[in-house]
Amino acid sequence: KSKSIQNFFSWKLKPMKVRKLGLRLVDTALRISGDSIANYAPIMVVIQDDLCKYLIQTMLNEPKLLSNALQVFKLLITYHRAELKMPIEVVFNAVYLRALSGSIKHSESVIEVLENLSDLHSIPTFWSELYINYDCDPRCSNVMENLCKFLTKNTFPIFMRSEKKHILGHTQML
Repeated sequence: KSKSIQNFFSWKLKPMKVRKLGLRLVDTALRISGDSIANYAPIMVVIQDDLCKYLIQTMLNEPKLLSNALQVFKLLITYHRAELKMPIEVVFNAVYLRALSGSIKHSESVIEVLENLSDLHSIPTFWSELYINYDCDPRCSNVMENLCKFLTKNTFPIFMRSEKKHILGHTQML
């Protein structure tokens, strides 16, 4: 890999504006290219290794960029989920479930993750693919089961006032 590509994904070294611009550029490139990037093996290697690692680090460590990183990840799921099995599992376990459980200390992280999950409904077969590719594979964690358990447990608060995150969680359960 070239040094410039590795430097592009050195997220700690860049100012916030540059990282946000980088996420917007990646978002635009993915929107324009769609699934055609999969035809270029070197680009897919960069996406699988560097981009996914960068996105996970950004989602976990940069609350101000969580929404942008989730949007890029949604595009990766939309166009390249067949090539990104392991990164998808990591994001669901390390980011989505951690944010939903409150482990990511940012007031809007739960709502941003729930809205992103809601956006994933636009992919017709995504939820069944998630179950088949992870929960039915003995080598993978039960991504769908864990997500459903969390949403079920936290969507219907018994002794709390209802908030936007509960309504969004209820929408995911339906």
